[in-house]
Formats: sequence, C-alpha cells, structure tokens
Amino acid sequence: MKIFIQTRGYGRDYGFLGATPAQPWWRKPYEEGTSFEKPTIIVQAQGPGQWRGYISGLPSRRRDRVSTPIRYTLVLEADPSSGSAKDAEDAEKVLCLLQQALTTFSTQGTGSTLPSLLDEVFNETQVNIDQLLADPGSLETAHTAANLLSTFLQKLPAATANTAISAHAPQGSWLGELDSPQATQAWMARIRDLLSGTQTGSAALLNLVDGQEYAENDLLALMQDELPLALLISQSAKPLRNRLIPLAKPVPLPETRALAKTPKYSTANLKPSTVRPEPKKTSSTVPVAAAGVAIVVVVVAVAVFFSKEPRETSSNHAETTTVGTETPLPSSETTTLAAGINTTAGETATPPVPVVLLDEFIIPPEGDSTTINGIIQTPAGAVPHSATIQIADQPPLMIPREKLQGPDENGHYRFSIEVPSQSLLAKPPIKATATSGNH
Repeated sequence: MKIFIQTRGYGRDYGFLGATPAQPWWRKPYEEGTSFEKPTIIVQAQGPGQWRGYISGLPSRRRDRVSTPIRYTLVLEADPSSGSAKDAEDAEKVLCLLQQALTTFSTQGTGSTLPSLLDEVFNETQVNIDQLLADPGSLETAHTAANLLSTFLQKLPAATANTAISAHAPQGSWLGELDSPQATQAWMARIRDLLSGTQTGSAALLNLVDGQEYAENDLLALMQDELPLALLISQSAKPLRNRLIPLAKPVPLPETRALAKTPKYSTANLKPSTVRPEPKKTSSTVPVAAAGVAIVVVVVAVAVFFSKEPRETSSNHAETTTVGTETPLPSSETTTLAAGINTTAGETATPPVPVVLLDEFIIPPEGDSTTINGIIQTPAGAVPHSATIQIADQPPLMIPREKLQGPDENGHYRFSIEVPSQSLLAKPPIKATATSGNH
C-alpha cells in the first residue's frame, strides 16, 4: 500500500514528508462537514483492493516555535499492483491503525499509543523535519520519509482491545455518536468490510456535523453514487443515547407532482431510533442475535394514504373492495409484499400508490418485546392514515397516524413499534396490510 504523512517542523509549516498523494480526494464532499485540523477519519472503497483512507488531527507532544501543538495527518491508499495476499495484509494493518486512531479521538489521546508512537518515530532529535520539508522533492527526502513510515508501520500494535468490532455491521446509511460503544463497534465493522472488499461505500468521522451548522444538501452529498455511508459525529445537538439514525436519499416515486425540497437531516430535528448496531440486514432480511443464536426476520412496513384532493363517492357505503398488487422485494430469499387500498363501493378503484420503506432496524431481543424502527417515504402531498405489519399468523400490528413521526419536508415518516420477541424466533413469514379512510 501507499502511505503518506503530513506534519510540520519547528519552523516550517505543514507539508507532506517525501511523497505526496496524487490528488486530495478527501476534500470533496467532506470539507464542509469537518475541519481537517481536528479529528477526522474518511475511508472509501469501491471493491476488493480499491480502498483508501484519511486520518487527520492526530495529536503530538511536539511544539512549533510559538509553542502551538503539532499534529499529524496520514493518507493511505491500496496498491492495485500488490496482489490479493499483500492487499489483505495491508488491509489488516490499516484496520489496526484506524482502531488506534478512533481510540485516540474517543479518549482525547489518553487511551491509545498511536500519538506517542508517531512522536517516537518522527523524533526531532533524530530527524530534521524542517530539512525534509525544505527539500520535499529530493531523493534523499523521499528515501528518509519512506524508511520512517516503514518503521512506523512495523511498530504499530497488531490490535487494541479498547475498540471492539461488531460481528455484523448494520447495512445502509446511518449516523451515530463517537462516544457510543455500540456505534463505534458498528462503525469499525463497516471499516472492516470496506477494507476486505465485501462492502462498497464509505465510513467517516466528521467533527462539524452537530445537527445545527451542517446544511442538509451537504449531508446528502456525502451519500454519493447511492453507496452506503456509516457516519460518526463527535457531538450531537440532541444526544442519540447509543442509537443510530438511519439516513436515506429521497427515492424517486411515480408521482406527477415534484417532490418537496431535500429534508434536513439534523440531529436537532430527528428523533433518534432506538437502535443498537449489532444486527446485520439486507433490504428485506435482518439477522437478530439472541442468546448466541442467529435469528432472521424480514420486516416490511407500508403506509396507506389518501390524496389531499377528495374523490367523488357513491352514497352506498356498505360494501368495500380491495385493490392490491404483489411486488417481489429485492432479496436473496423470495418474500412477497401485498399492499392494497380499501375503496368504498361505487368509487372508481385506484391502484396502490407506492410507499418506499427506506430503512428498518431491529433491536436484538433482550426480553419479552423487541423494538422495530424504520422510515417510510410517501409522494409529495400524500397523507398516511396508518401503517401495519403482520408476523406469521399473529394479529396485525397497526401503527396509528399519531405514532408516525413526520412528515419531514420530503414526505419521510419514522415509526417505532414493539413486537413480541417470541414471534421473531423462527424466521416467520411477514406480510403487510393496509387500511385508509378520509379522516
């Protein structure tokens, strides 16, 4: 792999020692959401052997000539020519480095040996950093910097117990807090999957996403190319209390009217979902861990709503008919979603208007009940009446309108519902039903 280091000397300002990255890829789109002088981590992956990482704000005991603390920045990039075996070895080393960096940032430098290791290797009594910065293009500078970085990687601890890694990472895009053990464990699991090539997307620790100063368009810009983002923030306007906030871009719906403007995904305006990050799910299956046994459950939510413009109805209201569709969900296992809208007899039947389930999480059962949290999206102007889910042959569980949190500016509704833990133990079939009414 390629590794680059940026720091400063006693008199010389910040610069890379020796080799410089080909491009500052970490700036877009993250520069509006973080100060690169403060703790920041960014990891991106597009497939096996196609990862890159950025760590900044690593503290040093060294001081410049006006006694300002000096910091380190590390940039790491996979080397496509190294081969799969070497890439796997490099990925493991980078994972350990990121563990150390995360521990450094979460403990304000007291829980990690990373800062002291950097100071040991780049000791100004043995290395003239000012001279290296004064002649960055020379072969001698490149050779010296490469040797120092090689020494640093060799001395890097193989692992740290302070930052555990979840066995399974929640899928999709979500936001958590740096001081939450559950969030950091899930975040490190995403990092592991990115480095191993089993997951594409990105993971980031940003220090300006506090729920107030970060514009909604910038937050959506982080979710580039529809790839998932695992985001840690150093502070929150509203404490998340060990929960994850699911994030999602607006999903296009077959609606003639344009969707409302982008919603504000700020922690000040979102009510956190009570989520623990251990379970892993695809779009329609969620493994749930209970008593050491993997439990799989498919959760589907559908909201039913009526248009703001009333339809003409007949005076005969005694008989009702149901119009429904069946749509296969994208999953390795076939699951059917049945959705319908009840219409009054004599009324022109209209097909179900699509409702998109943007994300859902299940808290692992710890008692008699288990909480399911999720987000649904409706087209602009639609008003949901209720949402229901049904597990196996159990009675349908209705989420009334007052329990649907929203809408936000793009028609997103959040819900939380408790179901009996026992009902999730046997991989039961799930179906969604719906009712609606003009009230």
